[in-house]
Amino acid sequence: MHLPAGEGKKEERCKLWSKFLEIYQANNVKNDYMFVFGDQNWRTLNTLSVDNILEAIKKEEYKIILDNDELTQMRQNDNTESTAQCLSNFFEAPIVYPPTYKYIPNSDEYQTEKDREVRRPSYTDRILISTLSNNLEILQYSTMSDIRLSDHRPVFADIILHQQTRNNETYTETVIIIYRFLKLTYIFEKNN
Repeated sequence: MHLPAGEGKKEERCKLWSKFLEIYQANNVKNDYMFVFGDQNWRTLNTLSVDNILEAIKKEEYKIILDNDELTQMRQNDNTESTAQCLSNFFEAPIVYPPTYKYIPNSDEYQTEKDREVRRPSYTDRILISTLSNNLEILQYSTMSDIRLSDHRPVFADIILHQQTRNNETYTETVIIIYRFLKLTYIFEKNN
């Protein structure tokens, strides 16, 4: 899912997210798991300077950035009706990697200014999950830092889904979601 870009467009992102859920639910689709991934464009708030962000990245202190992340803030502090609908029943694995945007392509350097406009490194590329069961195990959630073709870094999640069949047999599916360069890779293994 690609949400509207730019700082200060939280409400637009929430409206589109809510519209997506409305359409999805109108079709009465019922799934045990739902993965929404893509360039969701959630931004680092301007409460944190670019220099502070870059210093946190250098020290691998990503919590400082996440504490000033639009999506994180909405989940923790913003209980408005539109936000509640926007985030309805979705969660994200812990983030333990640097922001995925805005890089200088073919480089590990962030582009922090464009046309005199400040660009804060942000976690724009996300994988959000909704589940009706507790049978989900996230093995890894990270970036593919060696893929540098874009101003974004691809994100991926390695997830195990434990399912029960109608005969109460248990099987396991391994799902690997890679977003951006490869768009989506879905690897399915069934282990009885």
